[in-house]
Amino acid sequence: MHARFRDAFGRFQAVGITYCVLRDGEQLERFADGGEIDLLVQADQVTVLERELVQLGYMPLQRWGDYPHHQFILDDAGSNSVLKLDVVTAVWFGASVKYLRTDLAAQWLKRRRALGDIYVLAPEDEVILLLLHCVIDKREFRPLRQQRLQSLRVSVTDTQAVTNLLRTYWQAGASWEQIAAHIDRDDWAGLLKQRPAVIAHLRRGDTLTSMMRHVRQRVLRKVGRWASKLRFQLLLPLLSAEKQAHARREFGMRWNSRVPTALGNDRGTL
Repeated sequence: MHARFRDAFGRFQAVGITYCVLRDGEQLERFADGGEIDLLVQADQVTVLERELVQLGYMPLQRWGDYPHHQFILDDAGSNSVLKLDVVTAVWFGASVKYLRTDLAAQWLKRRRALGDIYVLAPEDEVILLLLHCVIDKREFRPLRQQRLQSLRVSVTDTQAVTNLLRTYWQAGASWEQIAAHIDRDDWAGLLKQRPAVIAHLRRGDTLTSMMRHVRQRVLRKVGRWASKLRFQLLLPLLSAEKQAHARREFGMRWNSRVPTALGNDRGTL
């Protein structure tokens, strides 16, 4: 893992921030050249986290319509690497923008596991995360996600806990045995076919509010991008050539949602 990432995790430990790596926590060595790491952080500690990251040189990239994401980027000239931390304070799902709410965040932070000096999700929780992320957010299971789910398949020890999570956040009659069977036979298409039912299950009792939240998030995202682009175009002619280059790079980092990572060109946000 890149030294500047390790500095950030060390600072989290020092000031007592409750966090966990959301995906691929056992493969952080692949981020030796930078990339993007996704974190879940206790909501009331995000201000402290931002303060610590800014002191380490990370730049906050707040964007309208991006809740519950808080993104931080460090352009490390010494290693010619771009490092990104995509921090969420709640676990929401949805393609393009997040609008399907869950109360998983507190549960996952409570069950997090120490892996050396880094905290990661429990296997049972990462299974649920990847299933919902791939089916709802991405509408596909990319090869690396397939491999990770197959690895987690044999790491799950509390099968009843996974079944309980599936019945709450997937479908009422779901079980770990059913999902595991899909994974065992590489039936990713079969899982994707369940997308409408899964979304309906997550929306139960919240359909109208979730629809309004979806529209609001999309409008805010578009207005925020337009305002940022207008500001960029107005200010650019007033800058020196050197500052123009820096401004273009910052604008690109702020709005390019596909930051290359060590695990492939997968933004991997919730």
